[in-house]
Amino acid sequence: MRKTTIAYIKAALRRTWGKSQQRQGALNAAKISYGVYKCALCKAHTRRKDINVDHIIAIGKFTTFDIYIERLFCDTSGLRVLCKACHKIKTKLDIKKMK
Repeated sequence: MRKTTIAYIKAALRRTWGKSQQRQGALNAAKISYGVYKCALCKAHTRRKDINVDHIIAIGKFTTFDIYIERLFCDTSGLRVLCKACHKIKTKLDIKKMK
């Protein structure tokens, strides 16, 4: 399969995950009040536009669609809400581990 085809399918899966029940469940668990969420690491109260839903176990490099989908659509217990600063640090650590 061509790289452009794989990238297109992965993007479509990501868009679908953005509306998934698992992701919504993680957001609801971290919600403090309307538009305010609590970061799972630093415990800061943050506005909705300044958070990310993080996979506790990183999705990692693409190998097969079966593995990618299984990791992307994990249970709500495999997700947490992080402020953008904490998410950036965690993502850098995940990338270092993959190398």
